Amino acid sequence: MKVKFIIFATVIVVIAVSICLVSKSSSKKYEMVSPISVSVLPEIKLKPMFYEENNFFSSIEKTKNIKVEKNIQAIVVPHHLLAGEYIAGLFKRASGENFSTIVVIGPNHENISQEILATTLASWQTPWGEVETDRGLVNNFLADFGEQTVFEAFQNEHSVGAMAPFIKYYFPEAKIVPVIINSYANIQDANKLSIWLNKNLPEHSLIVVSTDFSHYLDRVEADQNDLETQQWIGERNTEMIARLNNDYIDSPISLVTILLLAQKRNWQIEEIYHGNSFDFSLIKPSETTSYFGLVFR
Repeated sequence: MKVKFIIFATVIVVIAVSICLVSKSSSKKYEMVSPISVSVLPEIKLKPMFYEENNFFSSIEKTKNIKVEKNIQAIVVPHHLLAGEYIAGLFKRASGENFSTIVVIGPNHENISQEILATTLASWQTPWGEVETDRGLVNNFLADFGEQTVFEAFQNEHSVGAMAPFIKYYFPEAKIVPVIINSYANIQDANKLSIWLNKNLPEHSLIVVSTDFSHYLDRVEADQNDLETQQWIGERNTEMIARLNNDYIDSPISLVTILLLAQKRNWQIEEIYHGNSFDFSLIKPSETTSYFGLVFR
Protein backbone atom coordinates (compact mmCIF):
# COMPACT_ATOMS: atom_id res chain seq x y z
CA MET A 1 0.00 0.00 0.00
CA LYS A 2 2.83 2.39 0.90
CA VAL A 3 4.53 1.76 -2.48
CA LYS A 4 1.29 2.48 -4.38
CA PHE A 5 0.83 5.71 -2.45
CA ILE A 6 4.37 6.87 -3.33
CA ILE A 7 3.83 6.09 -7.01
CA PHE A 8 0.49 7.91 -7.00
CA ALA A 9 2.01 10.96 -5.30
CA THR A 10 4.88 11.05 -7.77
CA VAL A 11 2.49 11.01 -10.74
CA ILE A 12 0.49 13.87 -9.25
CA VAL A 13 3.65 15.98 -8.79
CA VAL A 14 4.79 15.33 -12.38
CA ILE A 15 1.36 16.31 -13.76
CA ALA A 16 1.29 19.47 -11.65
CA VAL A 17 4.76 20.55 -12.80
CA SER A 18 3.83 19.87 -16.46
CA ILE A 19 0.67 21.98 -16.17
CA CYS A 20 2.66 24.81 -14.61
CA LEU A 21 5.25 24.77 -17.42
CA VAL A 22 2.60 24.70 -20.18
CA SER A 23 0.72 27.54 -18.53
CA LYS A 24 3.88 29.62 -18.22
CA SER A 25 4.80 28.97 -21.87
CA SER A 26 1.35 29.79 -23.25
CA SER A 27 1.27 33.10 -21.38
CA LYS A 28 3.96 34.45 -23.71
CA LYS A 29 2.39 36.07 -26.73
CA TYR A 30 5.67 36.07 -28.65
CA GLU A 31 8.47 33.53 -28.50
CA MET A 32 11.55 34.88 -26.78
CA VAL A 33 14.92 33.33 -27.57
CA SER A 34 17.62 33.39 -24.91
CA PRO A 35 20.72 35.06 -26.35
CA ILE A 36 22.90 32.32 -24.86
CA SER A 37 20.99 29.58 -26.75
CA VAL A 38 21.37 31.08 -30.24
CA SER A 39 24.08 29.23 -32.20
CA VAL A 40 22.71 29.71 -35.75
CA LEU A 41 21.10 33.06 -36.41
CA PRO A 42 17.46 32.91 -37.57
CA GLU A 43 17.10 34.35 -41.07
CA ILE A 44 14.84 37.18 -42.22
CA LYS A 45 13.84 36.71 -45.85
CA LEU A 46 14.21 39.41 -48.49
CA LYS A 47 10.81 41.00 -49.19
CA PRO A 48 9.50 43.61 -51.69
CA MET A 49 9.10 46.11 -48.84
CA PHE A 50 12.83 45.70 -48.17
CA TYR A 51 14.19 45.68 -51.72
CA GLU A 52 13.05 46.44 -55.26
CA GLU A 53 15.81 45.80 -57.80
CA ASN A 54 15.01 48.55 -60.32
CA ASN A 55 14.44 51.11 -57.59
CA PHE A 56 17.65 50.11 -55.81
CA PHE A 57 19.98 50.40 -58.81
CA SER A 58 18.25 53.55 -60.03
CA SER A 59 18.88 55.05 -56.58
CA ILE A 60 22.54 53.95 -56.67
CA GLU A 61 22.98 55.50 -60.11
CA LYS A 62 21.68 58.85 -58.88
CA THR A 63 24.48 59.00 -56.28
CA LYS A 64 27.36 58.74 -58.76
CA ASN A 65 28.39 62.39 -58.32
CA ILE A 66 28.16 62.38 -54.51
CA LYS A 67 31.51 62.54 -52.76
CA VAL A 68 32.20 60.19 -49.88
CA GLU A 69 33.15 61.57 -46.46
CA LYS A 70 35.20 60.24 -43.56
CA ASN A 71 33.81 62.18 -40.62
CA ILE A 72 30.12 61.19 -40.60
CA GLN A 73 29.06 59.56 -37.34
CA ALA A 74 25.30 59.16 -37.90
CA ILE A 75 22.66 59.62 -40.57
CA VAL A 76 18.88 60.00 -40.54
CA VAL A 77 17.34 58.30 -43.57
CA PRO A 78 13.85 57.42 -44.86
CA HIS A 79 12.77 53.78 -44.92
CA HIS A 80 10.19 54.39 -47.66
CA LEU A 81 11.76 52.90 -50.81
CA LEU A 82 10.04 55.57 -52.89
CA ALA A 83 12.77 57.87 -51.55
CA GLY A 84 15.52 55.34 -52.28
CA GLU A 85 17.80 57.98 -53.79
CA TYR A 86 17.88 59.73 -50.41
CA ILE A 87 18.81 56.48 -48.67
CA ALA A 88 21.53 55.67 -51.20
CA GLY A 89 22.86 59.23 -51.14
CA LEU A 90 23.27 59.27 -47.38
CA PHE A 91 24.89 55.84 -47.22
CA LYS A 92 27.31 56.81 -49.99
CA ARG A 93 28.31 60.01 -48.18
CA ALA A 94 29.06 57.98 -45.06
CA SER A 95 31.01 55.31 -46.94
CA GLY A 96 34.33 57.14 -46.78
CA GLU A 97 35.01 55.13 -43.64
CA ASN A 98 34.87 51.35 -43.50
CA PHE A 99 32.45 50.95 -40.60
CA SER A 100 32.48 47.54 -38.95
CA THR A 101 29.39 48.13 -36.78
CA ILE A 102 26.18 49.85 -37.82
CA VAL A 103 23.42 50.56 -35.31
CA VAL A 104 20.00 50.80 -36.98
CA ILE A 105 17.32 52.57 -34.93
CA GLY A 106 13.73 52.90 -36.12
CA PRO A 107 10.07 52.44 -35.28
CA ASN A 108 8.42 49.17 -34.29
CA HIS A 109 5.53 49.93 -36.63
CA GLU A 110 3.24 47.18 -35.36
CA ASN A 111 4.27 47.42 -31.69
CA ILE A 112 5.14 43.72 -31.77
CA SER A 113 6.46 42.46 -28.40
CA GLN A 114 6.20 44.02 -24.98
CA GLU A 115 9.68 45.54 -25.19
CA ILE A 116 9.82 49.34 -25.50
CA LEU A 117 13.28 49.00 -27.08
CA ALA A 118 13.44 45.68 -28.93
CA THR A 119 16.37 43.95 -30.58
CA THR A 120 17.13 40.52 -32.00
CA LEU A 121 19.86 38.12 -32.97
CA ALA A 122 19.20 37.45 -36.66
CA SER A 123 20.50 37.77 -40.20
CA TRP A 124 18.86 39.60 -43.11
CA GLN A 125 18.97 38.25 -46.65
CA THR A 126 20.20 40.62 -49.38
CA PRO A 127 21.12 40.03 -53.04
CA TRP A 128 24.81 40.12 -52.01
CA GLY A 129 24.67 37.84 -49.00
CA GLU A 130 23.49 38.17 -45.42
CA VAL A 131 23.75 41.04 -43.01
CA GLU A 132 24.31 39.61 -39.54
CA THR A 133 23.84 41.11 -36.13
CA ASP A 134 26.83 41.90 -33.94
CA ARG A 135 26.27 39.14 -31.40
CA GLY A 136 28.50 40.65 -28.71
CA LEU A 137 26.88 44.08 -28.78
CA VAL A 138 23.34 42.71 -29.06
CA ASN A 139 23.93 40.40 -26.10
CA ASN A 140 25.35 43.33 -24.12
CA PHE A 141 22.23 45.35 -24.97
CA LEU A 142 19.95 42.52 -23.87
CA ALA A 143 21.81 42.10 -20.60
CA ASP A 144 21.99 45.82 -19.83
CA PHE A 145 18.29 46.41 -20.56
CA GLY A 146 17.12 43.13 -19.01
CA GLU A 147 15.49 41.93 -22.23
CA GLN A 148 15.41 38.92 -24.52
CA THR A 149 15.76 38.80 -28.29
CA VAL A 150 12.42 39.14 -30.12
CA PHE A 151 12.75 37.73 -33.64
CA GLU A 152 9.07 38.11 -34.57
CA ALA A 153 9.18 41.88 -34.26
CA PHE A 154 11.73 42.13 -37.09
CA GLN A 155 10.43 39.68 -39.68
CA ASN A 156 8.31 42.30 -41.47
CA GLU A 157 9.81 45.46 -39.99
CA HIS A 158 10.93 47.62 -42.91
CA SER A 159 12.57 50.27 -40.76
CA VAL A 160 15.41 47.74 -40.44
CA GLY A 161 14.78 45.44 -43.40
CA ALA A 162 14.90 48.25 -45.98
CA MET A 163 18.32 49.29 -44.65
CA ALA A 164 19.90 45.83 -45.00
CA PRO A 165 20.52 45.88 -48.81
CA PHE A 166 22.10 49.36 -48.63
CA ILE A 167 24.27 48.31 -45.69
CA LYS A 168 25.47 45.20 -47.51
CA TYR A 169 26.15 47.16 -50.70
CA TYR A 170 28.13 49.99 -49.10
CA PHE A 171 29.58 48.16 -46.07
CA PRO A 172 29.81 44.48 -47.05
CA GLU A 173 31.67 43.40 -43.90
CA ALA A 174 29.61 45.36 -41.37
CA LYS A 175 27.47 43.79 -38.67
CA ILE A 176 24.42 45.54 -37.27
CA VAL A 177 22.76 46.25 -33.96
CA PRO A 178 19.03 46.63 -34.71
CA VAL A 179 16.86 48.54 -32.23
CA ILE A 180 13.18 49.23 -32.87
CA ILE A 181 11.15 51.50 -30.64
CA ASN A 182 7.44 51.10 -30.01
CA SER A 183 4.92 53.92 -29.89
CA TYR A 184 4.74 53.94 -26.08
CA ALA A 185 8.36 55.08 -25.72
CA ASN A 186 9.12 58.44 -24.14
CA ILE A 187 12.05 60.80 -23.75
CA GLN A 188 13.36 58.81 -20.76
CA ASP A 189 13.68 55.76 -23.03
CA ALA A 190 15.55 57.87 -25.59
CA ASN A 191 17.89 59.10 -22.87
CA LYS A 192 18.59 55.55 -21.67
CA LEU A 193 19.37 54.44 -25.22
CA SER A 194 21.60 57.45 -25.91
CA ILE A 195 23.54 56.80 -22.69
CA TRP A 196 23.99 53.14 -23.62
CA LEU A 197 25.19 54.04 -27.10
CA ASN A 198 27.59 56.65 -25.76
CA LYS A 199 29.10 54.05 -23.43
CA ASN A 200 29.12 50.99 -25.70
CA LEU A 201 29.67 52.15 -29.29
CA PRO A 202 32.94 50.72 -30.56
CA GLU A 203 35.25 52.64 -32.87
CA HIS A 204 34.31 52.62 -36.54
CA SER A 205 30.58 52.65 -35.80
CA LEU A 206 27.82 54.35 -37.75
CA ILE A 207 24.33 55.05 -36.42
CA VAL A 208 21.46 54.93 -38.90
CA VAL A 209 18.18 56.43 -37.71
CA SER A 210 15.55 55.02 -40.05
CA THR A 211 12.44 57.18 -39.92
CA ASP A 212 9.95 58.88 -42.22
CA PHE A 213 8.36 62.15 -41.22
CA SER A 214 4.84 63.55 -41.73
CA HIS A 215 2.21 60.97 -42.70
CA TYR A 216 -1.27 61.03 -44.27
CA LEU A 217 -1.42 64.82 -44.75
CA ASP A 218 -1.83 66.71 -48.01
CA ARG A 219 1.22 68.41 -49.44
CA VAL A 220 0.49 71.84 -47.98
CA GLU A 221 -0.12 70.51 -44.45
CA ALA A 222 2.95 68.28 -44.61
CA ASP A 223 5.17 71.17 -45.70
CA GLN A 224 3.90 73.30 -42.84
CA ASN A 225 4.57 70.60 -40.27
CA ASP A 226 8.01 69.98 -41.75
CA LEU A 227 8.91 73.63 -41.25
CA GLU A 228 8.16 73.24 -37.55
CA THR A 229 10.13 69.99 -37.40
CA GLN A 230 13.11 71.68 -39.08
CA GLN A 231 13.04 74.40 -36.46
CA TRP A 232 12.91 71.94 -33.53
CA ILE A 233 15.77 69.89 -34.98
CA GLY A 234 17.85 73.04 -35.39
CA GLU A 235 17.11 74.02 -31.80
CA ARG A 236 17.68 70.41 -30.65
CA ASN A 237 14.34 70.73 -28.88
CA THR A 238 14.09 67.11 -27.77
CA GLU A 239 11.23 67.79 -25.35
CA MET A 240 9.03 69.06 -28.17
CA ILE A 241 10.06 66.39 -30.68
CA ALA A 242 9.37 63.61 -28.15
CA ARG A 243 5.70 64.68 -28.04
CA LEU A 244 5.13 64.58 -31.79
CA ASN A 245 2.84 62.13 -33.59
CA ASN A 246 2.48 60.77 -37.14
CA ASP A 247 1.50 64.20 -38.41
CA TYR A 248 5.18 65.07 -37.97
CA ILE A 249 7.28 61.89 -37.73
CA ASP A 250 6.69 58.15 -37.37
CA SER A 251 9.41 57.61 -34.75
CA PRO A 252 10.03 60.73 -32.66
CA ILE A 253 11.99 58.82 -30.00
CA SER A 254 14.43 57.51 -32.63
CA LEU A 255 15.16 61.09 -33.65
CA VAL A 256 15.38 62.26 -30.03
CA THR A 257 17.88 59.48 -29.30
CA ILE A 258 20.33 60.67 -31.93
CA LEU A 259 19.88 64.31 -30.94
CA LEU A 260 20.70 63.46 -27.32
CA LEU A 261 23.74 61.45 -28.38
CA ALA A 262 24.83 64.33 -30.62
CA GLN A 263 24.73 66.64 -27.59
CA LYS A 264 26.89 64.24 -25.62
CA ARG A 265 29.45 63.94 -28.43
CA ASN A 266 29.27 67.50 -29.74
CA TRP A 267 28.24 66.44 -33.23
CA GLN A 268 27.09 68.99 -35.76
CA ILE A 269 23.94 68.45 -37.85
CA GLU A 270 23.44 69.15 -41.54
CA GLU A 271 20.26 68.74 -43.55
CA ILE A 272 21.08 67.07 -46.87
CA TYR A 273 17.62 66.24 -48.16
CA HIS A 274 14.05 67.30 -47.61
CA GLY A 275 11.27 66.00 -49.82
CA ASN A 276 7.81 64.55 -50.06
CA SER A 277 6.28 61.46 -51.66
CA PHE A 278 4.25 63.90 -53.78
CA ASP A 279 7.48 64.76 -55.62
CA PHE A 280 8.38 61.11 -56.29
CA SER A 281 4.91 59.94 -57.42
CA LEU A 282 3.67 60.01 -61.01
CA ILE A 283 0.08 59.95 -59.76
CA LYS A 284 -0.05 62.73 -57.21
CA PRO A 285 -1.45 61.45 -53.90
CA SER A 286 -3.82 63.35 -51.63
CA GLU A 287 -2.10 61.77 -48.59
CA THR A 288 1.65 62.12 -48.50
CA THR A 289 4.78 61.12 -46.56
CA SER A 290 7.68 63.52 -46.07
CA TYR A 291 11.37 62.76 -45.71
CA PHE A 292 14.44 64.34 -44.20
CA GLY A 293 18.02 63.25 -44.78
CA LEU A 294 20.41 64.40 -42.05
CA VAL A 295 24.08 63.81 -41.33
CA PHE A 296 25.86 64.16 -38.00
CA ARG A 297 29.56 65.01 -38.02
